[in-house]
Amino acid sequence: MLLPWFSGYNRVYAAYGHTIALNGGNDFYGSETFFTSTRSPTYYFYITWDSTNLYVAYRGDEINKDDARFTNQSQKWVQMYIGGENGTTSGSPYRTQQPTLPFSAKYHVRWKIDETYFNVQQYNGSSWVDTAGSFGYYRDANSPFVKFKIPLSAIGNPTTLKFASFLLEETAGNERMWAAFPEDAFSDGYDRNVNTYYQFDLQSDSVSTRQVNYNFNSTSVTSNTADFSFNASSGASSVKIQQSTDGAVWTDAEMKQPLSASSTTGQVTGLTPGTAYKFRLVVTGGTSQGSSEVVDVTTPAGTPVSDLANVSVTNTTASFTWTPAAGASSVMMLQSADNGRTWTTAAAGR
Repeated sequence: MLLPWFSGYNRVYAAYGHTIALNGGNDFYGSETFFTSTRSPTYYFYITWDSTNLYVAYRGDEINKDDARFTNQSQKWVQMYIGGENGTTSGSPYRTQQPTLPFSAKYHVRWKIDETYFNVQQYNGSSWVDTAGSFGYYRDANSPFVKFKIPLSAIGNPTTLKFASFLLEETAGNERMWAAFPEDAFSDGYDRNVNTYYQFDLQSDSVSTRQVNYNFNSTSVTSNTADFSFNASSGASSVKIQQSTDGAVWTDAEMKQPLSASSTTGQVTGLTPGTAYKFRLVVTGGTSQGSSEVVDVTTPAGTPVSDLANVSVTNTTASFTWTPAAGASSVMMLQSADNGRTWTTAAAGR
């Protein structure tokens, strides 16, 4: 069973696996069936996945390309946006409509209702471009129900899936967006911005419940530390910050103080100067179970001490002054008796 959560609003789901046959039957479970923003007439949205594919479906009157009541079917699209690293919050433009998205999207899956065009777009850092990625679909003749089978490999093999979808018409004089998933993503109309999305954990075997946004943000950075703020996680059994340098391998961050369910700030220590890091908040248990969006942080390169000065010397001691090293986790004095060839730690006195 699937249980939702809100973020800004985002919603997180625990791991799930259900293979859907690509035919005209509706074999989605009730827990995989959702209302959309269009309720009169009602449009439904369906979603699930297995280890290799994402399965999505729509049911609604204008999905039927053979229904003579509807015109301009060649100008109507099923649109999906999927998150990923180095994405964008600006959707792909369609005539004069271009939605703003509530998460960083890397992939854009699109299908024309008249079946004349479909493909997967990817954001390349500056614009949306077509890819070689493809997907399967099925709709019976004179049917308002369509299924999609999207290989996970075509959308970056995500382990966490950020997702939003809607229908769009780009007919001049009748541009509009409707049937949004989640149902509160927008109010149907012209050139809507998408305000909410769903997030699915494709690997976890835990059950996530409804929650508010983590609001995980970087607040300050030094060469060795990074400070973060975030919402408290009521009832959580563990709260931790994880770090990565490549977005693939994650480790628990070294913390100045351990985090708890009531924590709203945390400082990561032991970082390397001049290094690009990725951080995320991971919550286990309670009403906030799941993981936050990734926050990118680059530590500034360390600045060497440039004003070390000898101020006094005796037979057994030497005194020095220098400007304090901001953000340093440790400071030590080294000494050499062979003109700088080898160095040892000096005995420090006060």
